[in-house]
This record gives sequence, C-alpha cells and structure tokens, in this order.
Amino acid sequence: MLFSCLALVLACAIGARCIQTVWTAADAFSAPVYRVQTEEKRAAITFDVEWNDRQIEELLAVVEQNGAAATFFVTGRWAETHADSLQKIAAAGCEVGNHSDTHPHMAKMPAEQMIVQMESCNRKVKSILGRTPALFRSPYGEENAEMMAAAEEARLLFVQWDVEALRTKENTGLGVIQRPMPP
Repeated sequence: MLFSCLALVLACAIGARCIQTVWTAADAFSAPVYRVQTEEKRAAITFDVEWNDRQIEELLAVVEQNGAAATFFVTGRWAETHADSLQKIAAAGCEVGNHSDTHPHMAKMPAEQMIVQMESCNRKVKSILGRTPALFRSPYGEENAEMMAAAEEARLLFVQWDVEALRTKENTGLGVIQRPMPP
C-alpha cells in the first residue's frame, strides 16, 4: 500500500508541514507511538515499503516539491533487492525505518522470532546505508505486548499509523481509514 499514501503527502503539504519522529535511547514506551503532541499543525508521513520500487523516485519528488519529510519503513528483503532505491530514500533526507525482514504476520510468532525479524532487517539496512533504523512498524499493523517487548529489546521505537490511506479491490479510488486510538 506504499503508493496509496501519495495523496496524503499532498494533503499534508497543503495544510501542515510534515515532521519526522525522533527517539532517544533513553526513551521507553509501553505502547506503540500513534502520534506526537505538538502545538503546531504537523503530520508525520510514513510509507510501508515491501513489494516493489516502481514509484520511489516519483514519491521522493512529491515529498521534496512540497517541503515535506517522510519516513519509509522497509523490509530487509526489499532493502537487499532494491539497494539503489533505499540509497535514494536516504539521500533525499528521509528517515528509514524497520518493517521486519520478510513481512510475516508477526503477532502469530514467538517473541524470539519477532526479534530475529527485526534484527535481520536492521543488519540489511545497515549494510547498505551504514546506519541502523531506530523505528519499527509491524507488517499488517499488527501489535501485541510481545511485539512491543521485542521491539524494545531490538532497541527500536514501535511506531504505528493512526490514519491510513488505502486502495482496495472494492474501492478503486483512495479511501481513508481512521485507526481507533488505545485508551
């Protein structure tokens, strides 16, 4: 669903300047981050990258043209097969996050396998960019306490979305889904 978020970048540029999420090693969280409180009108634009890189350059151009910032959550296997595109994302000043190694349903696996997925993706991204991602977004938007603990053990800040733009088979246009916020 990487490219269905293109309209969200444009909407962000019209009404708000985009920001990147920042995390320090001292921070510890008991739930994924859905949004960050700020006095300014800002939106964090993120893309989950797994399947291909056909529109990466176009996306980066739109982000740049609108003075926006974006975070691209990539899988390890995507990073390996699209190293040039990963380098373009980083060169454009966008943050690169961890989206697992192989995009599995992580909520169904033991914590040890979750950590393997996260660490494998980190190694692959670091081998290409020379730096390790600090952020994690789970495949399929799944989350549970074990995944939160695994992300913390892998020294990753678990970031989720709270509004998602989707393109579905039933809806050939762009739709928006609001994620329910935890209490």
